[in-house]
Amino acid sequence: MAPKPSLEERSTQWVYAVAYSFRGAFLWCLLVLLVRLPLIGGIFPDNPGISSDADAPGVAITALMLWHEGIYEPSRPPGYFLSEMINALFYPLGWWSANLFWSVVYGLSCVVYARLLLTLHIPHAFWVLIAYSFFPLMVVENASISEYTLSNSLLVLGWYTLVRDQPLWSGWWVGSAVAARVSQTLVAIPVFALALWARSKKWGQVGLFLGLALLTTLALWLVPMRWLTGGWEFLAGGVWQGSLWWRILGIGYDLYRAFGLLGMAFSVLYVLGGLPQLIRLLRQEPWNIPFWMSALSLLLIILQPHKPGYALIMVPFLYPLLVSFRSLVPFSWVVIATVSFLLVSMPYVQFRGDGVKFRWVGEGKIQQELMFRQHEWRIAQGLVQHPPERSVVLMGHRLYVTYLLTQQFYTRRQLSPEASRMGHVYLKHTDTWLIRYPRPLWRGVQGTDPKAGERFLQSLVKQGYRVFYLPDMRYLYEDIPGLLENAQPLVLNNE
Repeated sequence: MAPKPSLEERSTQWVYAVAYSFRGAFLWCLLVLLVRLPLIGGIFPDNPGISSDADAPGVAITALMLWHEGIYEPSRPPGYFLSEMINALFYPLGWWSANLFWSVVYGLSCVVYARLLLTLHIPHAFWVLIAYSFFPLMVVENASISEYTLSNSLLVLGWYTLVRDQPLWSGWWVGSAVAARVSQTLVAIPVFALALWARSKKWGQVGLFLGLALLTTLALWLVPMRWLTGGWEFLAGGVWQGSLWWRILGIGYDLYRAFGLLGMAFSVLYVLGGLPQLIRLLRQEPWNIPFWMSALSLLLIILQPHKPGYALIMVPFLYPLLVSFRSLVPFSWVVIATVSFLLVSMPYVQFRGDGVKFRWVGEGKIQQELMFRQHEWRIAQGLVQHPPERSVVLMGHRLYVTYLLTQQFYTRRQLSPEASRMGHVYLKHTDTWLIRYPRPLWRGVQGTDPKAGERFLQSLVKQGYRVFYLPDMRYLYEDIPGLLENAQPLVLNNE
């Protein structure tokens, strides 16, 4: 009688079924899709299908303009037109259709990832596949129109073809991933090239990879962006200008929103518990792709805080790195702690400038995201449909207002496109200013004069505008002299 296969052997068989069996791949893609279904849109009310990422409404506006006017204006530098062009094709059906498409794309990338894990002989491959398939923030962004799904899926293809000794294909896929999200994925080109050289010691292969990766990036990003925009302004960027303390808080909160505190804690404990083994691994393999991609991704988060999506490029690489060395902490605990954040947050933390909300147990990532989308969409509708006349409304970080105005203009012709100044929204028909954050967080994006916004708001008060504020955002404006002296809270009926 043959001995029963071990749990590790059975889990490897499951990964093999996902990678090479049509039924296994179909069932895994279906599972990936079902987990994202609550956020895709069309099921729960007041879900616009746009994620809580601050850049997502801009992506939607770009698609609206492209569809209705044939004009391409990038959502932000340095341009993400590959995913924005694809989104525009789905716009007439509704954003649920784009979200469904991106979720299916990611499901297919999970199949490729399963093949990659088997090719690399990654131990505990099933747990690694679980982490990649159900990483909490990636679930959110798959069910949205951001570019993370496209860039990560292409990057996994590039890595898979690299380990299959196909430098030309790898250069093409990595270059395509960079073109999809050049602001972050660009680090993959030198890391993959160095790893290829360390593995083959063949400069010809490295040259083929580098040449095709760079040419693909130029062909699919730089040339189209220059042609479509008519200039080089898309190359501009901003530098975050907060204090060191706010940078530290921003980095920690970004990682929490991506991993959850429990996942963060177990990941750190795992590294600390296996640090000697990790050092030994790097001595044996100094150009280890999972290590350098994880480390550089973390560095990008440190340099550019308040961008939790930057953690997503780390996802394909972090878990193969962790499982490649032994630790005192079981690897399965790290994965379970991270994926559990989908359903429950232990503990739950909400951080804002006016304080920290803490509970030992709270809503998981899916419910947090759905509640955010519904809450913010109702606020946007209230502000746009029933604004107080000749007033200043201090609305703070309200992501969907400009998108809703643009959508109504193109679909109903109800309102003219909003006039704006310093990023604030002006509603002509009621003479109402909807005021965002009073100072620029990023130097080089909205100017470098930190007092310009304060002077503008004070000038509106002197002109006799009534001042209202949304209660949850009052804290953003409390240090501006004279602004809140006669201000009143604004209560929206539909919230």
